[in-house]
Amino acid sequence: MKTYFPENEILDATIKCITEDRQNKIWFARDKGISNYSLNDSLITNLSRFDEYDLTSSNVLSVDKYNRLWVGTMNGLYILDKDSIRVLNTQTGLTSKEILSLFYDTTKNSMWIGSPGGLSSIDINEFDKSKILPVSVRIKNIKADDSVYSFKENIIFEPDINNIHLDFTSLNFSSPSSVKYQYKLEDDWIDISDDYINLTSLGKGDYNLAIRGKVINSLLGKPSIVNFTVLPHLTETFIFRASIIGLFILELYSAQQRELSIMKTGQEKMNISNQVNELKHKALSSMMNPHFIFNSLNSVQYLINIDRKREANDYISLMAKLIRMNLESASESYIRLDEEIKRLDLYLRIEKLRFSDKFSYDIIAGPGVNSRINHDPEYDHTAVC
Repeated sequence: MKTYFPENEILDATIKCITEDRQNKIWFARDKGISNYSLNDSLITNLSRFDEYDLTSSNVLSVDKYNRLWVGTMNGLYILDKDSIRVLNTQTGLTSKEILSLFYDTTKNSMWIGSPGGLSSIDINEFDKSKILPVSVRIKNIKADDSVYSFKENIIFEPDINNIHLDFTSLNFSSPSSVKYQYKLEDDWIDISDDYINLTSLGKGDYNLAIRGKVINSLLGKPSIVNFTVLPHLTETFIFRASIIGLFILELYSAQQRELSIMKTGQEKMNISNQVNELKHKALSSMMNPHFIFNSLNSVQYLINIDRKREANDYISLMAKLIRMNLESASESYIRLDEEIKRLDLYLRIEKLRFSDKFSYDIIAGPGVNSRINHDPEYDHTAVC
């Protein structure tokens, strides 16, 4: 006994059926799919799937006069015609999806099908005339949270919408349960078996939702389009962000202006302080005549040199009191008249020590003069000196 194709995964399985088509190809039906062996070029072709359909568990094979291969499997009957495939099962009218036998009647151009559900016959002439129209999808209603929206050109949803629910149906009255749907919200089509869609956690933006349907052996129908917009939150809008940027710029400008104002105020305070210090210096200079100080120091030095130390000490003590009073009153714009009289008295006593008996003085206040009134000291030394 000779074994053929021992290394071929499909052909090495148990053969359930063999048939020859009109192009000199031998077809084999096996558990792992179907294969053909070309008598013309000795090439082998294996098929475990055709498009989306599973050809494993193949039981029987038959070829009609159009050289189409009929494949009976445990999951239905498949008709292979070059690059296309057609499917027959319980949804298309067969009594069972488990196909156990096939017989082609060349005289009547009909295919007999044996299954656990009985014997069926297909008139191929009439079968080829029938056409499966594409499925049309109709949107029934659109819900978002607790609100219902009508299907219109563009639907606007608020930002806080958490769930968008769409119900739809197909205009296929013969077998509505056999319709398979697809939807696309972004780039890829997604297969679904239900007649509704739940969209959750959608971000802001414009969306185009496409829904299409298909039944066995039909082309994909024209999709129904639902256009809708999910509004952004207030914080995501351009106006809000522009306002925030504007407020930030305004606050930055205000802070800069406040800083400039503080710097200007500080500079003004410094200028005023400098002016006050300058005025104090002038006031102190006016109270302490430089010639008076120079002459007084010379007098002290003279008294020390001639050993009249007691008088020198008295001289220094009087000068110290006068300088202290001048320093205390230098920060004041006005001083009391009785304090100014004391200061003048110290000054004149110093002068008397300096000139000995050559100088005498009296301070007389006019009758009715209030000695506690404020007095500008700037003019006194001019009068005395």
